[in-house]
Amino acid sequence: MKNNLNINLGKAFNTVNSLWTKTVKDHEDEIGKEYRIDAIERTTASLYDAGVGDDTIIIMLQRYWGLTEEEAYKFLREEKVVNYPCRALVAYLRNTEALTLEGADDFIKKHHVVDVLLEEEGVWKLTPQELLEKIKEIE
Repeated sequence: MKNNLNINLGKAFNTVNSLWTKTVKDHEDEIGKEYRIDAIERTTASLYDAGVGDDTIIIMLQRYWGLTEEEAYKFLREEKVVNYPCRALVAYLRNTEALTLEGADDFIKKHHVVDVLLEEEGVWKLTPQELLEKIKEIE
């Protein structure tokens, strides 16, 4: 009887241990994916800010991050159409409107700037001042 109890407890422990190990591994995998995406986004932003050409950025993302051409293009498009214009607008609002970083971020959220950038053709090409005027015009 004692042997059966020890065997059953051992099986139960192994099951719990396996589930725990899988849960931890899945969590670590998710953190690793998030870190990788963040690093790719930072790489893309750095290259774009430095004035590196689009074709070169795509090639470098493919070479150094193992991305397909389509994946690299997706990161570049997100940088050009959303991230860069938002960073430029935040800097403009802080410098010309004396907003805090939090205030500038709140402005972007309140006025749905990301949606405007994604939905309005060519808006991402505007200067920060022109983008601000366009956002005020839309409202």
